[in-house]
Amino acid sequence: MIRFLFVVDRWPPPGGRKETACHRMARALGRQKAEVTVVTRRAQSADPEGVPSLHVLHAGPFRRLSYGRALFLLRAVRLLRRRRLHYDVVVLGTRYAGPGLARRLASWLGCGVVLLRPGGTSWPPEWEGWRPGPDAGGGVKAMRVAIAAGVDEERFQPLSPAEIAEERTRLGVGEGAVVVAEVDGPRDPALPPLLRAWGEVSVHRADAAMVLIGPGDGRFVWPRRLGDHPPPQVVVPSPSDRARVLGCADVVALGAGGGGLAIRALEAMACGVTVLAPRVASLRGVLKDQHNGRLVPPADAAAWTQALGEALDNPILARAWAAEGLATARGDHRASRSAVLFLDWAARLARHPG
Repeated sequence: MIRFLFVVDRWPPPGGRKETACHRMARALGRQKAEVTVVTRRAQSADPEGVPSLHVLHAGPFRRLSYGRALFLLRAVRLLRRRRLHYDVVVLGTRYAGPGLARRLASWLGCGVVLLRPGGTSWPPEWEGWRPGPDAGGGVKAMRVAIAAGVDEERFQPLSPAEIAEERTRLGVGEGAVVVAEVDGPRDPALPPLLRAWGEVSVHRADAAMVLIGPGDGRFVWPRRLGDHPPPQVVVPSPSDRARVLGCADVVALGAGGGGLAIRALEAMACGVTVLAPRVASLRGVLKDQHNGRLVPPADAAAWTQALGEALDNPILARAWAAEGLATARGDHRASRSAVLFLDWAARLARHPG
């Protein structure tokens, strides 16, 4: 059994903060019964979300200084040595280490070190591994692989009619059409055209409602009114509540800001809802226009208006898109499949001779 150590900033991420590929992969490996330990700077909860083989260690808080993350990483290493804990593979995000430090850690800790490479617009994300070198001079670069963390099947799944009604009541929306827009704050480039499109589409839908999922930062100023309509309701769900918010919608529209757009689109598809997303490079191979959703130019309000109107006015077509999207999310993009691929790759990395 391979023992993994994931170094993340917070576990779980607080409300409004997106999960990284490291968060998702750690949970996926834990659900596959791999022994996973997460060392975190700030533990939001001691409950590892019902994954028995996943454990959380708290390495102490640090102020958000330029050297804070490096100190956290050093303290995490000291914590492991003091407790005489040994792991086969240590997984780091790029915010904590670069290739040089990852290579040295491989020899210092005597185990494989995996670095999550900056994704940018690429999908799936790349993981780069090092194994211990023959001397203390540093590790040896072993291999690179592209594996997506995948969709958590236990968390993201269609809601029953009773669960949809319960969630809509909790959100304070009526029984009419509900559009959930997940954006990266008010500065998301897709937000202004999306709001203008909703103003056009909702003119003849008095009982319709829009819910915005956005970051929980009080400095953000959200639109107070949308023409003659009340302002969209802004919610900041925790990662575990986000699936229920997505699942109660008729249509989910994704903004163009922030990272991880492909996995967020797949998670919305796994909830069995119609997905509208900006036409960007990272969605190639994930969302096909008018097959399992709609791709829209991010800054084109007229295109957003057409896509929203089409999804709301033609429920038969929208349900067909949602069904194809659900099949896509349950196919090759499942977290269980990704975890098996990552386990096989990590096993070759950990057992590779120095």
